[in-house]
Amino acid sequence: MSSEPAETSGRDPSGNKAGEPVLTTTALSKCYHVYAHPRDRLKQFLAREGTRYYREFWALRDVDLQVHRGETLGIVGRNGAGKSTLLQMIAGTLKPTTGEVQRHGRITALLELGSGFHQDFTGRENVYLAGSILGMDREEMNERMPAIETFADIGEFLDRPVKTYSKGMYARLSFSVYANLDPEVFIVDEALAVGDARFRHKCMYRFKQMQEQGVAILYVSHDAASMKHMCNRVAWIEAGKLEQCGDPNTVVDDYLNHLFHGVRRGAVAGDGKVRGDDDLGSRECAFVTAELFDEHGTRVDHLTAGSRCELRLMLENERMDPGGDPLLVGFSLSNVRGIAITGSNTLVNDVRLQVPPRGQRFAVRFAFTMPALAPGSYAITLTAATLDEAGQTHLCHLVPNALNLQTSNPKKVFGLLGLDCDVGAD
Repeated sequence: MSSEPAETSGRDPSGNKAGEPVLTTTALSKCYHVYAHPRDRLKQFLAREGTRYYREFWALRDVDLQVHRGETLGIVGRNGAGKSTLLQMIAGTLKPTTGEVQRHGRITALLELGSGFHQDFTGRENVYLAGSILGMDREEMNERMPAIETFADIGEFLDRPVKTYSKGMYARLSFSVYANLDPEVFIVDEALAVGDARFRHKCMYRFKQMQEQGVAILYVSHDAASMKHMCNRVAWIEAGKLEQCGDPNTVVDDYLNHLFHGVRRGAVAGDGKVRGDDDLGSRECAFVTAELFDEHGTRVDHLTAGSRCELRLMLENERMDPGGDPLLVGFSLSNVRGIAITGSNTLVNDVRLQVPPRGQRFAVRFAFTMPALAPGSYAITLTAATLDEAGQTHLCHLVPNALNLQTSNPKKVFGLLGLDCDVGAD
């Protein structure tokens, strides 16, 4: 956390001219020295100039960003990409190797649950401590305490040592403190994942209030839907570098396509072949290819709600007895949170598959109308299993997230699925 005094002449209540950036990073970089052995640190300390006993690891390199008043900037990237390093340098808790950060106004940063909290202090004492670190006196904190206490909603635990808190309580108190100290810039790094559903709703509502009040927000999350919904822009960090920054839908979809098709194991390759080693099952019968086609017979990875499409699967009988237990083949459609929304299989459609002799291939097709999904990224998981006389299934092949597709919808969708309604009023 860090704070800087804001000028007030000719400025809005936050201390910044309308439209001016409240945060600017210029060629921001962070390099770590990695030693192969602990003794190499001593060697380096005693070494002549120019001698190295370490290798350089650049966690972040030459990142240029601007964040304006009232803007919400989302940051996406795989684990280890450099997102947290970037936020720590912006917040002032980590010193850059090169480059600089220009800040205007108070910055509050929720980088880790309980960060800055003294374990032996009570929650209330830690609230006052957080305020003093940001340059706020006790009288000022007395005025803010009722709002913080109400938002945290942890009851008598506020006056107990924070070392007795659960992760959920940490989340409640941490967010309540830093979101209620009138920041010009508010930074959140995946710290809300442990909160319960009711608390997350409260946080989202508070986010909206802060946006309306002109607070600039930097938000790191793996939740693509919230990125698209909440952010004005999204920055994609890849291997320590700024890969892309711009429209949330474009950047998030490009990131997910890269994540799914560029490096993900168990993916369907560009030629439709199922490849990878994170799939499951006995592989007595296994998927070979999986492709999605539109109503015109064109292979696609983008569909519009209400359009007809066909999922074409090719399987190979590797060791299955054609006269044995019947085989069922199916698929499920899930969102980026891994929630299965819908799906189908041969069994529920009363289709009995004729499995060919071992070593031969066969095709299964599912034609359906694309559901009225909220626009975004979705994945199709494939399953092949046998069904014995007792009704028990035995997994032959399961390919998680075998296909990735983007969807669009001309109508506004609330929740996961759009609802076609005839509405009347008297």
